[in-house]
Amino acid sequence: MDCSASSLGANLIDLEIKRRVWWTVFMADRWSSSSLGLPRQISDTELAVDLPMDETIFESLSAEETKLNVPWQPGLWAHMIALVQMFGPIQDLNRRSVYGNLTLEEMETGVTYISDQLENWERMLPVNVRMNEENLEQHIQTGTGGAFIALHLGYHHYATLLYFRFLEPPASTSPLVEIYHSKCNFHASSYSSLVKLAREKKGCEVMYPTVGHMAVVSSSVLLHTLLFGEQRDLQSARDALNENFAAILDLRRYWPNTAPMVSVSSHGPGIVVKAD
Repeated sequence: MDCSASSLGANLIDLEIKRRVWWTVFMADRWSSSSLGLPRQISDTELAVDLPMDETIFESLSAEETKLNVPWQPGLWAHMIALVQMFGPIQDLNRRSVYGNLTLEEMETGVTYISDQLENWERMLPVNVRMNEENLEQHIQTGTGGAFIALHLGYHHYATLLYFRFLEPPASTSPLVEIYHSKCNFHASSYSSLVKLAREKKGCEVMYPTVGHMAVVSSSVLLHTLLFGEQRDLQSARDALNENFAAILDLRRYWPNTAPMVSVSSHGPGIVVKAD
């Protein structure tokens, strides 16, 4: 598949479709390899394909165009790709920790490095891609509300995975431990808030199975808060859990394989799951 911008005579639509297909395979490799416990098949050194352009520009192209007449801008897919490249290192770090191949100091160093990358990713987002109500409305108007929500759901999910181990009583006296514990709770709650927003607001629906998978990870953190958290945090954690489970119930209408997520997750203390 020739995805290079220098392909003579190729129209922009064909080139962009090829790029998007290639990056879709890349994204699938990151997620599928993780879920199956297999090594990733596409290494980060093989990423010589141009990133996808802005969705609005792509949709405005004509079949005859071979040269872009406006400045190239990265689209939501491009930002997703930059974000998902951190998923592999997070998974690698977690696996090495599980198998005892890391010292506590090495673990904290690795988490700090990826944490800085995640925060830099968010900090460097263009103004119109940052999560706020005005930007969401603009993306809904252009038909990219769901993709916009999905981008930020991914950010909170990866951060939750990165900080997850810091929920347990610390084995280290490092001040970073408490910071990462708080960040894990923050990102898990933020994920739930975005899922709630996507369910309530027309034009930003996210109805695909991985939303359920990510909701279960978020719910695990929220359940930890219900079991071991401070009294002042219990009601908000319970409300967020209900939102996650309601979202999974919605997904079950389209993806029957998400049903076990509800049966496993809805046994938390004092949780009421309501289907719309």
